[in-house]
This record gives sequence, structure tokens and C-alpha cells, in this order.
Amino acid sequence: VVKMIDEMQSPFRPDVARHFLSLFAMIGVIVVGLGVVRLRARTRPPMADAIVLLFFGCQAVLHTRHLPLFAIAAAPIMGWIVGQLLQNVGRVYRRRIAVGAMAVTLVVAFNWIAMHGLAGGFWRPATWTLALYDRETYIKRNLRLAGGETYVEVNFPKAVCDFVEANKFNGRMLNPVNVAGYLIWRLSPEKHKLFTDNRFDVFGDRFTWDEWAVRGGIEAGDWDRIAWDRAGLSERDGQKVRRLCDSLGWAEILDRWQINFIVAELSWPVCAKLRASQQWAPVFRWLKPPGVDRMDGYEVFVRRIESNSDLIERCRRAAEAAGEIYRVP
Repeated sequence: VVKMIDEMQSPFRPDVARHFLSLFAMIGVIVVGLGVVRLRARTRPPMADAIVLLFFGCQAVLHTRHLPLFAIAAAPIMGWIVGQLLQNVGRVYRRRIAVGAMAVTLVVAFNWIAMHGLAGGFWRPATWTLALYDRETYIKRNLRLAGGETYVEVNFPKAVCDFVEANKFNGRMLNPVNVAGYLIWRLSPEKHKLFTDNRFDVFGDRFTWDEWAVRGGIEAGDWDRIAWDRAGLSERDGQKVRRLCDSLGWAEILDRWQINFIVAELSWPVCAKLRASQQWAPVFRWLKPPGVDRMDGYEVFVRRIESNSDLIERCRRAAEAAGEIYRVP
């Protein structure tokens, strides 16, 4: 799981390190500050604060998702450093410094919340002046949330879940791991159990790699030709994945787990193979509006077996009633 999910990986990876300059700057400030205080005052920070900082610092170095916790843990130490450095400063100057620091913090916070376009980088000069007029900014989104909006529907397969519920799908589902949390909220466990989830669970990575093999459209004869380095894995880890999947192709994996319908991202290579297969019927497709982040949409496939004939017919009628361009063959 750690090898597959970006937020579980280290921010020190060469391909992403440039996006975390603020983290490196914070670490540098803390190290330099502690060194200066040690040389000037011959004192050490509180042991409890130091232990908390080291623990969450290690977590932040190992996993990107823990960076906010490191920022919180660093606050007491940084406050202690500033206090030590200002011990010999007069009360008036200390007050001025505090007011100035708060003013700078408020300006930075305002720029980040109000001027930072969600679709653009903060350090683009155009973003500073035009983000308030962009299609989306943090402040616009937060105002909508304060007005009662619960989540941005186009970022999740809401239409897919509505279709699955309305047409009374049955049997086992293969789901995309990236939206597992939303699917659990909408469908599981009362209606449909998920095949896999992108969080750690008692099953380890067995189902995660089966889902990986299916979405990649891997055939049984492809395992000897996979370039594991391109998949972000070492040869040793790649062979472990092969063993977990028993060297099966995508169709055999679906048969082994008796998958009855598939919610697939349109970007999956296996989608073209599913459309061409005589064993699977494409019954629904939803495209995201232009400019929306993440995947471009979803497609639903139902296994072509006698017991699913009524389900496939229901889906066909639903598509026609909705006037969808997409039709069930």
C-alpha cells in the first residue's frame, strides 16, 4: 500500500521534493534555532516537546500525510526558541515583534485562503492577482460549504452510486481504490461490499494488487514482460506481486473472486478490453465536467450471465429514459 499511494510515501523523493520546500525550511529553522540557543544560553528545550517533535518529525519524513501533525508538533519548540532568543529584548520591542509576527501571519493566511486558486499553483504571479476571479478558490469553496454544501459532487462517483442503487445491482463489486472511502459511505456494507480499500486492513495487500492487475488489463502471459521499475517496484517486489496474483490475467482474477459488476475509472487500460469482451456488458458511463481534478470519469460493467439479464435490461431502459448518449449494446 505504501508503494502505491503518494501520501504514504516520503516527501524527500526526488520527483516531489521541490513541492515541499516549506518543510525543509521549517526543519532548517528549527535546527539553526536550537543551535543558536544552545550556544548562547547553554539550555535545552523541554524533553516532552523534544520527544513529540522527533516522533512526528520521523513520521513526516516517512509519510507525506503526516506533515500537518509535524507542523503542530513543531509549534511548541519554535515558540520556545523564539522565547529564548528574545530574553534580552526589552518589553516594548518584544511587543512590537509579536504584533509584527501576528500581522505577517494574518497576511499570509489571507493570501493562502482568499488568493490561492485551487486549480493553480500559489507561486504563479498571475494567481496572486486573478485567483479571486477564478472559477474556484478556497474561500469560494468554503463559503459554499458554510452554506450547506456537504462535498463537491463532481469529484466523486455520485452518479455511479445513484445508478447502482436505482437499478438494484447485485453480487460482488470490483471498485477503484481511489474512491473507496466514498463508496463505503454510499454502498457498504448494507448494499455492496468493497473489493479493496486504500487504507491498511487485516487482509494486507493481497486484494490491492489483484485490483492493480485488473485495472492494468494484465494478461496471464504479460507477467514475464512487465518492467517493474516503470511500475515503481523493484524486481523483488514485482515477483511478490506476481505470486500474490498467482500469475493470473485480469479475466481470471475476476472469475476467481466471482466479480459480478465493475466500477472502473475511464483511464484504466482494462476498460477497452472489457468493452471488447463477450463476458462483460458496459451499462453506464459518466464523464466529469471539463477542468475537474482527478480521474476523467467512470464506467460500469456487468457480467454477461443469465442471472444478470434482467439487470442489464433495466440498465438499458434507464439509459434510454435518461436520454444518455451512451447506450448498452
